[in-house]
Amino acid sequence: MKAPAGLWHWASAEPGPGRLPDPDDLCRRARAAGLDYIAFKALDGGERFLTDDQLEQAKRACQRAGLTFAIWQYVYAIRPPSEEAQSFATLIRRFDPAFVFVDVEKEYEAKRPASGQYADAFRVALPHFPATIAPFGRADLHPGIDYQAWHNHGFGVAPQAYECDSHELTPAKCAQSFAHLWPVDKQWALVGFHQGALGKLSGAYIGASLRALPVANISAWYSG
Repeated sequence: MKAPAGLWHWASAEPGPGRLPDPDDLCRRARAAGLDYIAFKALDGGERFLTDDQLEQAKRACQRAGLTFAIWQYVYAIRPPSEEAQSFATLIRRFDPAFVFVDVEKEYEAKRPASGQYADAFRVALPHFPATIAPFGRADLHPGIDYQAWHNHGFGVAPQAYECDSHELTPAKCAQSFAHLWPVDKQWALVGFHQGALGKLSGAYIGASLRALPVANISAWYSG
């Protein structure tokens, strides 16, 4: 049985909300490619990225195409992490996605307590909602993030396995670095189809890297 596969959506933000190309066209192409879901960027920290109308369009387009609708948030810890969590929880209640991602990167690495503060507030609001963090590719290379706090609050993990940026970021190496907290077969792999430091990798190359890796789910980051 194949792991469900999906795509993260992000559109360059001009002044004001993020741009959303024709969602029906995007969803039709995703479905034709054999994908199962699209995760749309909804929040940038505590600020809206896509508007209510854009998220409603995206959700309806996913439904028409037979795709699962999900959303994600990038977090900064500029405002209290609890506020970022509360903003996301409010949006989740409103749009009822199937699951969500929290993109946790350098800002939370610089402020280690932020992880526990966010996770606490999120679980107060949504005790059992399916949520997954998407941190840097390898836990051992970025030990400043408090991964234990996320794990203890029931978050899954989707390491950013951007092999297009480094040979040290293969999906297998990334998954293994988080295996002390999350079994590999329970992890989500987030692979990079973007133009990285090593160029842009083909689907066949990335497929070979994923082969025999028993992850629970696969997402792709594509930009350009």
